[in-house]
Amino acid sequence: VDSRITTLLRQFPAQNAKQLQKNMDDMATLGKSGIAQLASQLSSSDKAEHAKVQYAIGGFSYFVTQSGKDEWRKMAAEAYAEALSKVADKDNKAFLIFQLQQIGKDEVIGTLSPFLSDEKLSGPAARALAKIGTSAAGKALLQSLANSSGEAQISIVEALGDSKYTEAASAVEKLATHSDNKLRKVSLYALAKIGERSSINVLLNAAAKAAYMYDEANATSSYLTYLVYLTENGNKTIAEKAAIDLLKNTPDAKQTPTRSAALKLLADSQGTGSVPTLIKALGSTDISYRTAALKYAQKYITPATTNLWLKALPNLKPDAQAEIIGMLGQAEAKSALPTILKNLTNKESSVKLAAIKAAGKIGQESALGSLLGVLKKGNTDDLKAVK
Repeated sequence: VDSRITTLLRQFPAQNAKQLQKNMDDMATLGKSGIAQLASQLSSSDKAEHAKVQYAIGGFSYFVTQSGKDEWRKMAAEAYAEALSKVADKDNKAFLIFQLQQIGKDEVIGTLSPFLSDEKLSGPAARALAKIGTSAAGKALLQSLANSSGEAQISIVEALGDSKYTEAASAVEKLATHSDNKLRKVSLYALAKIGERSSINVLLNAAAKAAYMYDEANATSSYLTYLVYLTENGNKTIAEKAAIDLLKNTPDAKQTPTRSAALKLLADSQGTGSVPTLIKALGSTDISYRTAALKYAQKYITPATTNLWLKALPNLKPDAQAEIIGMLGQAEAKSALPTILKNLTNKESSVKLAAIKAAGKIGQESALGSLLGVLKKGNTDDLKAVK
């Protein structure tokens, strides 16, 4: 096998696709023991040879994940697992663990689990198990959590979140109020991704403590993410109520990003049913919040919702009126055209200019007569808008 490995390594990196294919076929013929022996040469002090070994292994990992190559995938996984015990350098071990992340399934869980207690290799091992993402992989992570600490504990918690392992929610909830900020932050992140109903108060309290703004634990962002996954996990009603509560509890301008995110949650969840809430947002003096509401509204423009927007126009301030007309124009809401044409003579300049642009966008030739009327009587700004 030694001579075949030496010959094979001379062919890396491949110069073309044909050579690469031949290299992969030749590597497969080495079998499990040969590939393990090749991988163990990561320990070589020769930098050029080390690089070639990495090329070979990385290429083969990609090759065996292709359709119809599952037997070779299993063989590669077993070979890399064997090589892990033969290389001492932790960077080389991390490289092999990453390959297992790319190709491994349940068959490598037993190989990866012992590394979860290693301060340096716990991260790569935890990420590999998260990528495998099966119940067995989640169970291995959760079992290791109890006796973990430091960076290893943080890596495991993050992986439990990334794998959305619901059985871990209870254990992670206990860490979400930890005095260590880094552990608290990753615990909130994990609970958000897991999206279990039981976690709502833990995440809500953390966000409220941060005044629904940014803090070092990223609590507010995690809470918003949690509400998204809560909806996906079948708890739509609870998530919508939480989003409505957020709208009420974030009146300050500094909280606009959170309020806007909550508005998006409602719009995504309720669809056209969110339009009354979006219309209400146009009563805000915060232009950023109004802009966000109009952005979310464009997705749900129908004749029925257009009528709701038009009914709201008289009760809003001129800036908001102009913004709604502009949004309806961008959406080419044809049923809005009669109302928009009436606003071509609006006394408020911002509303009139928005109506001119929207009329041209929606009505095109049919609005030409009305726009020509503006040309005859309008001021310089009106004329520019018409042209």
